[in-house]
Amino acid sequence: EQQRWVAISLLVFRSFFNAQVVRTYFDPDEYWQSLEVAHRLAFGYGHLTWEWQKGVELRGYTYPVAFSLYYIILGFFGVDTRWMVAYGPRTLQGIAAFIGDVFVYRLAKKHYGDLAGKCTLFVQIFSWFYFYCSVRTYSNSIEMVFTVVALFYWPSNDHNHNSTDNITKALMFAAGAVALRPSSGAFWVYAGLRHLFFHFHDNRQRFTFIFLQVLPI
Repeated sequence: EQQRWVAISLLVFRSFFNAQVVRTYFDPDEYWQSLEVAHRLAFGYGHLTWEWQKGVELRGYTYPVAFSLYYIILGFFGVDTRWMVAYGPRTLQGIAAFIGDVFVYRLAKKHYGDLAGKCTLFVQIFSWFYFYCSVRTYSNSIEMVFTVVALFYWPSNDHNHNSTDNITKALMFAAGAVALRPSSGAFWVYAGLRHLFFHFHDNRQRFTFIFLQVLPI
């Protein structure tokens, strides 16, 4: 138990350290597709690229809205300093990355055992590119977290993990991933169809799955 809390503490520290150390610029999307949009929603001004213009609107607001709420809270309490506005979102993304790290370990452990979970986590947290990108405010970064959590709860061949609660959690996080990045729907359509036709053995079960579990979410 003590080792578990030490490991969690180290992961939290790594994520926070990661968020504070990464101060470089990678590409425009980490601003134009999240923070600038959020700033405009919260404060009334901010640059919108052509994808957000009226009549085009190729992007969804799910991800920027989360940061706009953060900005609104900062403004309400009068703590919207330059640092909080510029680097606070990256710290929030660091918290999300921590959750992703935990579930990457749990997912690998669920399917392949504890040693595989530890090795997978080790490879992830010591990947320089993951360190460089995981705390950046891309919708891809948070989509990854939602996807790995959904996969952890997704039914497997081990029936101990196939409870109704787990599939509901999996569907909720999968829906969140699709809301953040609609392109992830391609993966979840395949996973859902495979589950529908290979996991269930009669049409009544399939009907229940579609109309009582998938559609409500």
